[in-house]
Amino acid sequence: MKKMIPLFYLLIFIHATAQAGTGSGKVLELNIRAYDNLMLVKVENYVDSCTNWNHQFGMPINTETGKAIYSLLLSAKMSGKEVHIQGTGSCNGPEGISEVNMKK
Repeated sequence: MKKMIPLFYLLIFIHATAQAGTGSGKVLELNIRAYDNLMLVKVENYVDSCTNWNHQFGMPINTETGKAIYSLLLSAKMSGKEVHIQGTGSCNGPEGISEVNMKK
C-alpha cells in the first residue's frame, strides 16, 4: 500500500503537466492591457492545452514575478532570442504562465 501512494501522486503530477500548454520560439507579440494589468504573449510554436485566444499566454504584470517575466520576454523579443514557456493549464482566457526560459 505504501508503494501505491507515491505512484498516485506521480500520476496526478503527470496528468496536470500534460494538460498545460507549452510555447517555444521567438516572441511574436508582447502586449500589456492597462485596464486589468495583464501581459499577453504570443510565441512561434504553441502546443494548445485548452485556450483558443489570439495570445496564448497571459499573466498579471503588477507583481514582482510578472515584471521579471515581462523583462525577460521583452529582452528576448528585442534580441531575437528564443524562449520556452510552460503554461499553468488554466483555461480562463489566455493560459497562465508557470515558467519561462530563454534559450541560447
